[in-house]
Amino acid sequence: MRQKNPKYMKEIEAFVDHYYSQHHKSPSCREIAENTTLQRSAVQRYLTAMNDQGMIQYDGRTIRTRKIQGNTPRMTSVGIIGSINCGPLMMEEESVEG
Repeated sequence: MRQKNPKYMKEIEAFVDHYYSQHHKSPSCREIAENTTLQRSAVQRYLTAMNDQGMIQYDGRTIRTRKIQGNTPRMTSVGIIGSINCGPLMMEEESVEG
């Protein structure tokens, strides 16, 4: 198997990070090829190789670089306490429902 050029790997990773920051989604192989010096088939091979090396996470559709993974918001579950009524202001006692 032929070695992949690290320059192209960095070029792809930089474009993916830039594209994600602008569009909030992963670019397609076609979009990467149009904005780099690689052919679409080469982009596919590079993404697979980068995934195998642990540089990115690539499942055939979605590309996640280390920078994107660091910027992903985390979600937390919280309990619901009481309710908020609409309309005129009234005094309510706090009661835990669940």
